[in-house]
Order: sequence, then C-alpha cells, then structure tokens
Amino acid sequence: MPMSRVRQVSEFSKESSQTLRPESSKPFWKIWWLEMVCILVSLVAFVAIVLVLDHFDNQALPNWPFKATLNTFIALLTTVAKGAFMFPVSMAISQTKWTWFLQDRPLYDFHAIDQASRGFWGSLVLMSRVRLRHFVVLGALLMVVNVVTTPLTQLAISYPARDEVAVGEDASTRVISAIDLDPGPLGILVRRALQIGSVPETGSFLAPIPPHRGLSASCATGNCTFDPYQSLGVCVKTANITSQLNVRELDAARPEDFELFGDTDPSKGKAWAASLPGGIEMGHRSPMAFMTYTLNGTDTYGFVDEPGLVGSRVISVVLLHTTPLFDNVTWYDPGRMWPLAEIFGYFDGFRHEATEFLFHVCVQSFETRVHMGVEETVVMESLGQPVVEDAGFFLNLTCNSLLDDGTWCNYNPDEWNKTLSLEAPSSVNLTAGSNSSTTNDGNVFVTTYGAMETIARQMNGALGGWAEARFSPEEYDRMSAAVRLYGTRQYFSQALFAEVLFDMTSMVNLTRRAASLHNIMQTLRNYEHQTDSPAAFNVTGHAWKEVSYVHVSWEWITFLAVELALAVLFLAITMVTQSRAGRGANRDFVHADSKDSALAGLVVLGHKGRDIVGDGLRPVSELENSSKRLRVRLEGNELVPVNRD
Repeated sequence: MPMSRVRQVSEFSKESSQTLRPESSKPFWKIWWLEMVCILVSLVAFVAIVLVLDHFDNQALPNWPFKATLNTFIALLTTVAKGAFMFPVSMAISQTKWTWFLQDRPLYDFHAIDQASRGFWGSLVLMSRVRLRHFVVLGALLMVVNVVTTPLTQLAISYPARDEVAVGEDASTRVISAIDLDPGPLGILVRRALQIGSVPETGSFLAPIPPHRGLSASCATGNCTFDPYQSLGVCVKTANITSQLNVRELDAARPEDFELFGDTDPSKGKAWAASLPGGIEMGHRSPMAFMTYTLNGTDTYGFVDEPGLVGSRVISVVLLHTTPLFDNVTWYDPGRMWPLAEIFGYFDGFRHEATEFLFHVCVQSFETRVHMGVEETVVMESLGQPVVEDAGFFLNLTCNSLLDDGTWCNYNPDEWNKTLSLEAPSSVNLTAGSNSSTTNDGNVFVTTYGAMETIARQMNGALGGWAEARFSPEEYDRMSAAVRLYGTRQYFSQALFAEVLFDMTSMVNLTRRAASLHNIMQTLRNYEHQTDSPAAFNVTGHAWKEVSYVHVSWEWITFLAVELALAVLFLAITMVTQSRAGRGANRDFVHADSKDSALAGLVVLGHKGRDIVGDGLRPVSELENSSKRLRVRLEGNELVPVNRD
C-alpha cells in the first residue's frame, strides 16, 4: 500500500476515535419519540374501532358515500392500528440485539435477532433458538401472531337479518263488534257458510279450520303481528249426555212402534229405540244410524248449570247415533275401499251415544300472526256471558223436527229489534271504533234478536236430518240404495254420516271419531264467523320486513386489544432494559439509538473479531458457520471475541 494511503487511513482512524465517539448518548425521548407516537396512533385507531362498532352494533347497515361498507372502514382502521404498533415492536426487537450482547453470545444471534425484527419466518427461528430465556421472545411472538390474526377483526362483524316494522305497509284484520244484519242478507250468508263448512278440508274432519276463517288478515309484507283483539261470533260447546239415554229393543208384536222407519213390517228384523227425557227418540234397525233434533225454548240436557251460556244460546242440537263395535281390527286395511256389505260382516255389536251441541253468540280474544304469508290465529279466550246476569233465555225458539213435519221454526218479528249485550273477556280491550247502527259501548258487544233467530233458523234447516244404513243380500249390487238418508239440506247429513260417524277409519279409531265429530261442529261455527255486518271494522297490526343489521362479536376485537397491550408491554420492557444498561459501569451506551441501523451493524464488529471471521463477502453458509462458533460481547462500541474455537 502506498505510504500516502497508509497515512490517510491512519489519520481517519485517529479522527474516528476522537470525533465518532460521542461524549454521551441522546436523551431518552429523542431515541424513542417515533415509537411512542406510533403507539399513540395505534391506541387512537383502536378506540375509533371500538366507538364505531359500538355505535353500529344492533343498528341498520350504514349508508356511506362511494358504497363504502363497515367492513372496509374497520379493515382500514385495523391496518392502521396494527401497522402503528408493529413498527415499535420491530424497532424494539432490533434494539434488543445491542443489550443482548452485554453478555457473551454467539455472533450468529446478531443475525437471528435482526431477521426476527423483519418478519414472520425470522421470528419463528428466533423463538426456536431463544425460547423463553429472554423477553425478546415476546416481540417475536407478536410478529408471528400479527400475521395470523390480521383477518380475525373482520370476523367481529356479521349481518344477520331481523324483522323491523315496515312503516306505511298494511297490516289489518277484520273483526265484528255487533251482529245486526237484516234477516234476508244474513240468512244467505249463514246458509252459504253452513254449506261450505260441511265440506272437509282434511279427510274426515281430522282438523278444524282456523278459528278466524273468512276474516283473514291482510298483510302486505307477508310477516305481520297483531296485539290481542276481540271479535263477536258464534261459539259451540259440547256435552256428552249418553247417560240420559234410554235404549229398548222394539217388540215385533207392536207394529205401531215401527212407524219410526216409515214402514210397519216388523218381519224385516230387529229394531231399537234410543230416547231422551222429553220425547226425543231415534228408532233404527241398523247398527249404523243417527238422528239430529233441535231443542226448543229453554230445553237443555247438558248445560242446565250454565245459565249465562244458555242465555246467549242461538240453537241447541242433540245428536243421537250408534257406535259400531269391533272385537279386533287386525283385518282393517286403510288402503282399500270397503263395501258396505263387508263392513256389516265385521261388526261385533254397537252402542248408543248422545251429544248436545250448543251454539251461542260469544266474544273471543284472538292472537294473530302471519309468517311468510301463512296466517296463524289462536283463540286465547272465549266468553258468552250476557251483560245482564240471570237474564234467562234471550231467544225463544220453537222448531219442528224432521219426524214431525219438516225443519221449520217460528218467526218473532216483533222481537227482532231487541238487543243482547255480551261482556268481553277481561284480558283484552277493544280499542278500535265501530260504524254499527247498534251502539257498542267500550267492551260490550251486541247482537239483535232478529240476527240470532235468522242464524238459528238456518242452522236448524241445515243440521236437521237422520240416516240409517241397511244391508240385505239382494241389495249387494246396489250399495248406494242401502243408506236411507233424509234431511232438508242433505249436505250436512251426508258429511256427518260418511265423513265422521261411519267413516271406516273413524269407526275403528273411536278417539279419531270423537275428534272428527267435534271438528265438524267447530268448522260450522268458524264459517259462520265470517258473516259480515255494518259493525265489522279493521284492527291494525304491525307489518314487518326482514332487514339486515350489524352484529358485533366483541370477542374477536379482544385479539387486537391483547396484541396492542403486548406491544406496549414489550416496548416498555425494552426501553427500561436499555435505560438500566446505560447506567452500567464504564458503559456510555453509544448504541442506544442504533436499533435496526445497517450502518451500526457494519462497524460494530471489532478488528479481532474480523480477523477471526474474515474480511469480505463469502457464501452465507460459511458466514453462518463462523458466526455460530464465535462468541462475542459488546464492550464499549464494538463486539469483541471472548473465545476462539
């Protein structure tokens, strides 16, 4: 080397030793001010995330400009928060390598810590190398976790759907506060209701129609709810009065007994008569027979102890019928049609039964809900109590039976304007008004004598009838002629005989038979409820629409909070450790602000270390092997070897 070059290097070395060594390290705040500002920015971003999510939690989706979404906003703030606190973590890891070498360490650790400050893989390597022997592992762990948890904040936001009130959309249902139509129009409506009600919507009337049929709710959105409301209609109650029956076998020596059948030939076989006190009697030869009878005036068998109920009575109908009996039903195949002749062959006797059906005006409380266009109406409470207690019978009805001279009832036009007021169930108040000509005062519902008489006359004509199934070998090919059926309007009698009492499935399942008998009467009652009047009006409910809303799962936000807290803790430990190291004996700690400086890394290894490792670039694998063998320690402002392999 030329002498001039040697002198230049020597002079630079002297200058370096005099000018590059500072008299003291920088003030603490000047070294870490940028990291502390970043932590503050991260805290502000995190608080903003919490405030925004708390504001929109369980609220409608925000409508921001440029179609920006809440996820976009939170993703931006999360990126700011994570980026802001990961910068100090990276700097703190880099700074740790200077305090790390205050003790004897392999030179390779300098490279490992530097790589950990730069990313995921280097942090994994450092964690496997250092494990839990130094707090720098906390910083490396944050570098790893930051990569894994970056998408988790987005999981905090979901958009489930819920129902909200659709303002301005129709939600209404029709109710009646008074039955006061003129007899002519009302009679047509009731007759139609009875005819439709005699047709089963399910086989053999297995289920009654909904209780509010004919006054279906109007729901514009397909999802509506209604507060409990009340409406006036017709209810039915049943009473088993079989215990009052008197059954006798008719004497063939008395031909007059057989006039019940329209013939006087006792040679056609046995016959029976089932009677109730008061002269109601059904005579029959067949084990399959029924008869209905309308009670007149104040007559009742099953409701003597309910004066309030009979005071609001429209009509009471007694049903006398036989119940065929079977010792076993293993022979029954529900998948085939059963000719009447075969059914007779399986009978093991029969018994007689009697039921009273009392139809009365009543006030019912309903609860209606429409879900996805399907209405569900539940009767919460019914009351048929007249306002005036112990008023006795209101409707004085006298009707003939079929066996007398047709199903006609008397008219009482002089009584048509009389009114009967009924109490409403106390659970609900009627809040809507009425345009009825009949006064409705508060919770009092009103009907007129003329309306009740019209309903009763129409029901008497529809429900009156009797039928008997007979079989003889010569009639085997004419099975339709084997059933003698009589009624003014035979649609109900046919339904009662074929769909309820003597449907094959019902006869072998008496529980189902009893349910069907109850349901056909309920069906009639429900169709009568659709009878409109000037006192019909709408009650409004709430129309709901399905909307998405913001739901925040706060547990996912805790990941970000924990990361931020650990970043603050790691930075604080690093700063405290550096501060204590700077106060050590004979250490001016000139590397306090070196952090991740590449220049500091270039000059920190002393001449002795370079002599051992070697000068200049070499393959990385050779450099790694050499650095793993060489242990160094930071003394003053350079790394010096402490041993040599």
